[in-house]
Amino acid sequence: MRKYIKIEMESQISSLFSSILTTIKDYEDRTNKQIAKHDTIIQEKDQQIQVLNDLKQKQQNEMEDFLKVSYATRWKNAAEEFEKKMYIYKIKLNLLHEQMRN
Repeated sequence: MRKYIKIEMESQISSLFSSILTTIKDYEDRTNKQIAKHDTIIQEKDQQIQVLNDLKQKQQNEMEDFLKVSYATRWKNAAEEFEKKMYIYKIKLNLLHEQMRN
């Protein structure tokens, strides 16, 4: 009888351990799947961040180029205005020189 009880207990304990191990294995599998899913999401987000950083850099470069061109255009227009004024002042100066000679 003791041997029977011992075998019965071993059988129950064995099935209990088997159940526990199966539960742990299932939990581990689910956890690994979730980790893999999160890793995929993180990789996708990293790619999106990289694309957005590239776009931001491109737009910054375009803005810098635009500002350079804009500044250059303003500087060119100011230089042309200065040249026109200088030409007018030269004419006036020459006229004054001629008037003083006469």
